Amino acid sequence: MENQINVDNQNTQQTGLNTVSQPVQISEKPKISYLVFAISSVLLLAVGFTGGYLFKNKADIKPSYVTQSNPTNYPTVTPTIKPTEPPNISPSTSGTYLIKQINLQYALPSSLSKLGAMNEQVIPGEKGNQLCVTFPQKTSWLVKTVYAGSAHCPIVHFGFGTTSLDFEAGRSGGFTDLQGFEKRDGKYYAKTVFNKTFEIPSDIVEEVVNPNGIAILKVKGKKYDEGPSPLVYDGSVGALINVANNSTYRGVAIELDLSEGYTEKEFDQILSSLKFVN
Repeated sequence: MENQINVDNQNTQQTGLNTVSQPVQISEKPKISYLVFAISSVLLLAVGFTGGYLFKNKADIKPSYVTQSNPTNYPTVTPTIKPTEPPNISPSTSGTYLIKQINLQYALPSSLSKLGAMNEQVIPGEKGNQLCVTFPQKTSWLVKTVYAGSAHCPIVHFGFGTTSLDFEAGRSGGFTDLQGFEKRDGKYYAKTVFNKTFEIPSDIVEEVVNPNGIAILKVKGKKYDEGPSPLVYDGSVGALINVANNSTYRGVAIELDLSEGYTEKEFDQILSSLKFVN
């Protein structure tokens, strides 16, 4: 019995010694978590710095453009050459007007159209009549405008005038009595009453054709010391054109007064607009 008790005590003591002498097992999980956390933090910081650096560099880099050379294999193109055309109506013209007696259409520059409407009048003479198209004269209650066959058409700034084939008035003629022009042997002649003509000095005339195919004889004003002349005087410019297919009028004279600041350029604009209509 005593031996048995001793044995049990020894076992008990040995068991207790074994329990005390065994090393304590510490879990490895906390160490692994700290390591993962540290590595993750380093990676996140690295990614953040790398992204910021790349973003900054991308913002600072300016786009570069590569100049491409132009191809040289274009097909050969032959340029179209337009013929030179005579001067046409200025864009500043304000509309077209019509002389009913001769079916002649024309346009006025704005500098003239602002003067108002032009009057078309047929004025009887002793025989036949004269056609007068011009701006109205300024009148008052003391002075009235009187048109009569005893005087040629009084041009106010600008106008047209002519006489009928059978016109008679018992007076000397003026420029606005003329009935067009003709050309013979290289010389120009003005047509007048009684189916007569007289030569126009070559140094004051120029024949042109406007865009509508109308032949126009421009007549420059001149100072005449030898006496009255049926042509335009210095300070004015005129033109003659022929009227076809009209039993009353065979031509018309056109005149612009340059003394009020109007120019020959404006006169050419009007001549370019002339057109016969049906």
